[in-house]
Amino acid sequence: MKKQNNYVFEIIFLPILIIIFLIISITIYNIHITKKQLENQIKNKQIEFFEREKKSVYNKVQYLNSAIKIENNKIESKIKEQLKEKINISIKISKNIFKENKNLSKKEITKILIKSLSLLTYNKNRGYYFLVNNSSNKNINLNNFDISIEDKKNIKKEKISFIKYNSYKANNQSKKFLRIVAVTYFEPLDIFIGTGEYVEDTINELKNEFIMKIGENSDLDKYIFIYDVHNINGGKNFSTMIVNNNRKDLIGKAISDDVTDSKGNYYRKEALKLLREKGEGFVKYWYKKAGEKEHKEKYTYFFLNKQWNWIIACGFYSDDLTPEIEKLNKESIDYLEALIKNSLFWGLIFSIVMIFISTIIFYKIQRRIGKDKKRLIQSQENLKKAQKISKIGSWSYDFSTNEIIFSDEIYEILEIDKNIKKPSYKLFLSFVYRDDKNRVNDVFEKLIKEKLSYEIVHRLVVKKKIKWVNNQSEVFIEKNNTIVIGTLQDITEKYEKDKKIEEQAQLLFNQSKMAAMGEMIENIAHQWRQPLSAISTSASGLKLENEFQLLDAKKLEEGLDNILNNTKYLSNTIEDFRMYFVKDKVKTRCNIKTVYENTIKLLKPKFDSLEIEIIENCEDLYCVTLENELIQCLMNIFNNAYDTLVKNNVSKKLIFVNIFSKYDNVVISITDNAGGINDNIIQKVFEPYFTTKHRSQGTGIGLYMTQEIVTKHLEGFIKVKNEDIEFDGIKYKGANFMISLPLEIS
Repeated sequence: MKKQNNYVFEIIFLPILIIIFLIISITIYNIHITKKQLENQIKNKQIEFFEREKKSVYNKVQYLNSAIKIENNKIESKIKEQLKEKINISIKISKNIFKENKNLSKKEITKILIKSLSLLTYNKNRGYYFLVNNSSNKNINLNNFDISIEDKKNIKKEKISFIKYNSYKANNQSKKFLRIVAVTYFEPLDIFIGTGEYVEDTINELKNEFIMKIGENSDLDKYIFIYDVHNINGGKNFSTMIVNNNRKDLIGKAISDDVTDSKGNYYRKEALKLLREKGEGFVKYWYKKAGEKEHKEKYTYFFLNKQWNWIIACGFYSDDLTPEIEKLNKESIDYLEALIKNSLFWGLIFSIVMIFISTIIFYKIQRRIGKDKKRLIQSQENLKKAQKISKIGSWSYDFSTNEIIFSDEIYEILEIDKNIKKPSYKLFLSFVYRDDKNRVNDVFEKLIKEKLSYEIVHRLVVKKKIKWVNNQSEVFIEKNNTIVIGTLQDITEKYEKDKKIEEQAQLLFNQSKMAAMGEMIENIAHQWRQPLSAISTSASGLKLENEFQLLDAKKLEEGLDNILNNTKYLSNTIEDFRMYFVKDKVKTRCNIKTVYENTIKLLKPKFDSLEIEIIENCEDLYCVTLENELIQCLMNIFNNAYDTLVKNNVSKKLIFVNIFSKYDNVVISITDNAGGINDNIIQKVFEPYFTTKHRSQGTGIGLYMTQEIVTKHLEGFIKVKNEDIEFDGIKYKGANFMISLPLEIS
């Protein structure tokens, strides 16, 4: 009952506690993440705010500076346009007066004209007309303006000419000012009529208009202020405040740089230094905001406009960001409150649901445990049966306790009672065959010391009978403890079957060798027939000539040389065939083309007797292989082709041999023109004892042994197919045998 209560806690309440813990952890994590996000958002907002505001005030100042630049560039054209208009008026008046007073003298008409033009003033009485006599170059109406001869020529050419010069003002005789004069030549009276304007007066009017426009623009007047600079190096009266809508009390007053902000910074000195060095830049200082008592941090962009000698500035307060930050904080607090409420609400709902689900699962698990227990017992029984059928027993060794556990099947293999004998390594070793004990013991000691897996086949002596077993193990590390799990399989029956198969394979190999020897003897007979006949003819000829006393020394020497040469040929033939029967011991590096040529040399007399033509296309390629066994394989294939060509009575007997490389292999391709192999039996040609010849002529093991040697001894593969070939314009069909061997990699 106690165990059941533990299960109730683990299945029902433990998940709920885990869920509550996870909900609290996730909520705390979300609060932490939200705070981090808020901090990052505030930082990003601050960066964004400062970048935005800096860009805004910079654009405002540069807008004003650009407007000043545009207006300043238009001053001269504006003055000329105005003066041109005034001159045109004077020309009309002059023409009218001259027309109306033709009966009078030029002098009298000129006086009337002077009187009329003197009444016309403009630009707050700054603008007036003057007349200059062409012949005397004297001013007629008290103006001290002189016209040079060169200027007179230009004026007469042009309808209206403009002349720039510096002169004193009537109210300021200490300094000369730039003046633009428009002059025209009135030929009827031989006089020059002119009017002019001081550039500075027009600039001052533009400045006043510009200041009025700033005041009218609600977007520009906020935080914009302008100094009219007297001394860029500073001082008590270095400038006059001309624009400041937030501090209208300062407009028109002299500005000193000897003042500090609430933090004690000489911010105007800093601004002037910046303007002298760079002409523009931002300055941070503490200043009172309009309508507030406290000083706030302010960033102001100052720019020196050298054309009008103005300092144009615009700034912003860092606390302008406060409403956005407060809004962001409020949104975050609202989000966190909602998050906590939702987490608690859904945590409670989820816990109730989990209690209900866990209760159902608990009772289902109880039922399933009961079923699984039955299945486990059944599985253990099935495992025991399976081990009994396969004769595989299992064992385990614990390094920490040195304890060995045997399964029931190991007791069955050892044929002992598990209730009498306690499992131990010593007990197991007592059953090991005496010649295998040292080997088994060495493996077990290495297992203990090095903790490495192993597999070993050895013998046991059980009730005076030999049993062959496969003993293998795997090492597992669990919770810092090393355990070896092993199996012991009785392979006696399999071992004996394999031994019989091996004996049968050896028998087949021997049969194949004997068959090959028979074919070799036949080949020897083919090669010896002609030289033996030659020896016999020479010997009988010498004997006959000797009997008739016709034998001389020269004939004797020729006959004996012939016998010796043929004897040497027979000896070389024996040596060639003897080398073939020498069993290969180790693999050697050999040229596959040379191996093929050695094979053909053994078969040539036999092939020549049937006029079999061999068409070769062979490359010099090298392998590390067993040369004589490869020769045996090639001879089996060539003999098979020979027999098929004889059997099918092919008129023109051909064998095509190609040796080439493909991928990493040397390929030996041998194709005859005997018509091919029947499709129904082509896949059976490598089976043992399968033959298409009469029982008296074939054993059916040649091609089988060829496949065995190629795949198992030479580590290659062999395949057969029917192939269509063309030679000398004639198409043939035949069997193609292809052997692939690993190419030597240099």
